[in-house]
Amino acid sequence: MKKYFFLATVVIASLSACNEEEINNQVDNQQAVHFTTAIANKAATRAAGTQWTAGDKIGIRMFDAASATVNNYDNVPYTIDAAGIITPADADMYYPLDGSNVGFLAYYPYKQGITDTYSLNIADQSTPEAIDLLHAKTTVDYNKRSTAVPLTFSHKLSKFVIKTQKGAGITSLAGMTVTTKCRTTASFNLKSGSLDNYDNLAAINFRTIKEGEHYEAIILPVASASAENSMTVRFVIGTDEYVWKVPTTAAFTAGSIHEWEITVSRTAVTGIQGTIAPWSTGPGGSGTAL
Repeated sequence: MKKYFFLATVVIASLSACNEEEINNQVDNQQAVHFTTAIANKAATRAAGTQWTAGDKIGIRMFDAASATVNNYDNVPYTIDAAGIITPADADMYYPLDGSNVGFLAYYPYKQGITDTYSLNIADQSTPEAIDLLHAKTTVDYNKRSTAVPLTFSHKLSKFVIKTQKGAGITSLAGMTVTTKCRTTASFNLKSGSLDNYDNLAAINFRTIKEGEHYEAIILPVASASAENSMTVRFVIGTDEYVWKVPTTAAFTAGSIHEWEITVSRTAVTGIQGTIAPWSTGPGGSGTAL
């Protein structure tokens, strides 16, 4: 009996060793995902400046060829420093052990509880980096043998820039405020990269970049100003108000800066469309407010 007991013990010990070796091999074969980042058209990248700000947080999702989430890696938080280096806020993501290919999508600014839909509200323009939606999506070409995954972000909203000057009858633009009325809420589909469900037509305040000269707002992209019920811009100096009607054919495209040169005068408020480029700068123009 002792002989048989010894053999059984050897078999059990061997099986245990094999199981432990298999687990160790799986751990050794785990490969953490590493990312690099860039913002398309870096000539003018962030709403708040030309590069990432230390502590910026993004959400990242890993998906397979069927667009299904892999290993429950959905909306995983990562942080970015001023040099664009991405590090996990909590823990790394790991590639599938079987070597299968995956892709990644990412967005900024990070929100908890996000799955497929990102809710936007641009009513408050005081902190542009809080509403400057960026999005990146890769192909399904990465696996545990990959080195680093490049995430190239692009702006999904439009920047409306107004440069002002005094016209006839106006002695000063000091203290002037600028507002416009537009849709302020929408839904962004993180999978498809599309915006829809525009709602809540309301007035928003342009940020003053340089008093009397330079004003900016981040707005939802629209194919034409007429889509916003004949968009107008109001310039208020003290108790006086001057109105400029945005041409109904004017478009505001995603990822573009649309710059307009506006002359504020007692007799007319005129606008001349300036440049349009990728965030960067898109078509703008000029006009007159009266």
